[in-house]
Amino acid sequence: MAAPPEALRGTSGESLPALRRNRAMKTTPRLRVRLGPAKNGWLRIAITVDGVEHLFHASQTPSDFLQELASALDAFLGVGEGVAILHEEPRAMRLSLSARGAEAELRLRAYDDFLAAVRDSGDTTDVLLIAMPARDLGLAVWRALRALEAAREVLLVPQDWAHAFPSKLVTQAGTRLGRPNRPRNDPDRG
Repeated sequence: MAAPPEALRGTSGESLPALRRNRAMKTTPRLRVRLGPAKNGWLRIAITVDGVEHLFHASQTPSDFLQELASALDAFLGVGEGVAILHEEPRAMRLSLSARGAEAELRLRAYDDFLAAVRDSGDTTDVLLIAMPARDLGLAVWRALRALEAAREVLLVPQDWAHAFPSKLVTQAGTRLGRPNRPRNDPDRG
């Protein structure tokens, strides 16, 4: 697959801070994750921390980022660790969700290529590190997936994203977070 069109690249990589640490902050960081739209096999990912937006674009090949993100969230809520690989071609990023008791981290690390990210080997660059309560992190990722699910007829049309939406995993994550059976058009309702 070719590199994303210039209009889709946004600030992916070039203007991101090397590392953002929130551990020293007395307050919980405000985190918002937004997914979509998909265009020509590229899914837009926006992670906003305390009003600063970081943009990324995941290729639909060689893996389905949405499936990996939903699986990572499910694993995070179940056993405290989850990983999804975001392939930006040629660079790839490893998005890790990890919990230590009531605290959690979202870590985004850049690798030179997809296989290095999968193997967690080679040279890495920390792109983003957010520490916050585990429940808040889980809710932020779940809300992003639910919002995309609610609007998938518009944001994930088959000619722009070839994979099915992981509805079962997202519903399961909602149940673990105490938010089962919420209306599709209202991901934040609770």
